[in-house]
Amino acid sequence: MLDLLCSSCNNRLDINYSDTLNTFLEKVNYLDDSIDDIKKQASNIYIEYFCSFCDIHYNYTLEEVFDKFIERVVYDVKNYRKIHIFKNYINPTIINPDNGMVFCGQCTGIDNLGNCYLDIQKQCPFKRTTL
Repeated sequence: MLDLLCSSCNNRLDINYSDTLNTFLEKVNYLDDSIDDIKKQASNIYIEYFCSFCDIHYNYTLEEVFDKFIERVVYDVKNYRKIHIFKNYINPTIINPDNGMVFCGQCTGIDNLGNCYLDIQKQCPFKRTTL
């Protein structure tokens, strides 16, 4: 589903299941009759992650993990759009980097931050009309 990455070494984080389950067992009242109450309590508890390469520990709530998932989906869509644009519309022989860069944000751009060379932007079918 989603690989969370370490901020130090950029490797995939693993869930520390034993600590996470212990935290859930301590802080959630499972004797509650309402599943909605249990879900509400559980949504505010941290899931513990760790990096097996640099031994750094991270704590994320379910909401934070979901936000990271949405960010990843948006990035993947923009990256796919970039591949589609470059494959089907851009003529690389007429790109001159000395003409400068512009930010559009419709895809991840040439620099993965949404910026493209001006010559690419002129050829792009998804370019913004107001730059």
